[in-house]
Amino acid sequence: NDPIFSQLNALRGNMALLDQDSEKDEGQKRLTMDALRSQAMVLEAKIAQAYPRLSSAGFLEKLSDFESGFSMLAENETALEYFVEGEWLHCFVLNSRGIVSWEKTAFPEEVRPFLAFFKNPNAIANAPDPYKSLAYTLAQLLLPPQARSAQKLCIIPDGLLCFVPFEALLTSDCPACNLRNAPYLIRTTEVHYAFSLSTLARQKEIRPNSRRGLLAYAPIFQQGERGLAPLTSGKEEWQSFGFINRTERIGGQASAASFLTDASKYSILHLSTHVSAGEQPRIEFYDRSFFLPEVYALPLNAELVVLSACETGLGVEQKGEGVMSLARAFAQAGAPGIISSLWSVNDKSTSTLFNIFYSQLRKGIPASASLRNAKLQYLDNPEIRSSLQTPYYWAGFVAVGDDRSIAVFSWYWALFPLLGAILVWVWMRKRKKEL
Repeated sequence: NDPIFSQLNALRGNMALLDQDSEKDEGQKRLTMDALRSQAMVLEAKIAQAYPRLSSAGFLEKLSDFESGFSMLAENETALEYFVEGEWLHCFVLNSRGIVSWEKTAFPEEVRPFLAFFKNPNAIANAPDPYKSLAYTLAQLLLPPQARSAQKLCIIPDGLLCFVPFEALLTSDCPACNLRNAPYLIRTTEVHYAFSLSTLARQKEIRPNSRRGLLAYAPIFQQGERGLAPLTSGKEEWQSFGFINRTERIGGQASAASFLTDASKYSILHLSTHVSAGEQPRIEFYDRSFFLPEVYALPLNAELVVLSACETGLGVEQKGEGVMSLARAFAQAGAPGIISSLWSVNDKSTSTLFNIFYSQLRKGIPASASLRNAKLQYLDNPEIRSSLQTPYYWAGFVAVGDDRSIAVFSWYWALFPLLGAILVWVWMRKRKKEL
């Protein structure tokens, strides 16, 4: 009578029907199957834990496969995997040893009004008290007790939760605090995201061999080319990366043709441009739009893709697939890690954030921790006006996928300063002999 068995059977039936569907687009088919497998794995593991005598039916074998997937989580890491089922919300709490708990609650009605605060850059500053109250209430509803003290959280969202900036939730009620020093979740917990357990497992296995550093694109659209608004701060976002091992494509050089030629040669791709996430998701290069199918077809060799653009994490919500987005397309194209945005971002605050981010990344700090450090430094910077420190300006960027350190400095680039020193030494010796 346990409903988990009927849920698992329904999932398996859907997977079988999908496997036989020859008319469905292959890209959509792969994404749907990926989501169904992830849900089935969670249910199989739950059954194996609750009914160990079913080993003869093969469930324990399934559990061993699933538990090997949990090894992707660090000892101090907790994963929250959400599934939306109509008016209900399932939340699985996982750690490196397996499933900790499974809760089924009514889907929080507070999610929609909370998301409305991020549609307008001034909405939070104009109503700080309602925001704080809602952010604290939603934290109590979305974060199980086992997750509230976690040092690191891996969020695997579903449905509308794909749009929620978990870092901007409040861990305690603070009617008297201001938005600058509010007890945001980011102050106590490092948060990163994943599309599914199986996708995360595959991303962790990817080992690109490119070491050509950073390839950055900023079309700028200074004259409003193709009717697009100027993004004058874009080219400033990666300056802290340094000039060594960095290639820039600015203005007219930031073309789709150039991107197709060079994207597979670099370990970090940074795109600072406009993005549309509606019916036809696309990235805007200087010469033309770059559509979702083209992203799927990219032969990537990068360890990190940074999508510093408007609405890169947003997409069309589809049942069983989560939110379809350009960020997910880059993951399917072979990117182990992605930095993307949940809403239209401010280009000046973005420039500040990413300069701090790259200074952290160059120290060998993993992408998720680098992004968190950048947000905290931005939030605590007294030189930034408090009206520009609301979560709208810093919480929109999220780290998705494998959270790894990235080697951003190739050894052969170190030869250039050494060669320069040798040339100076030779020149000084020659001058000394002439004198």
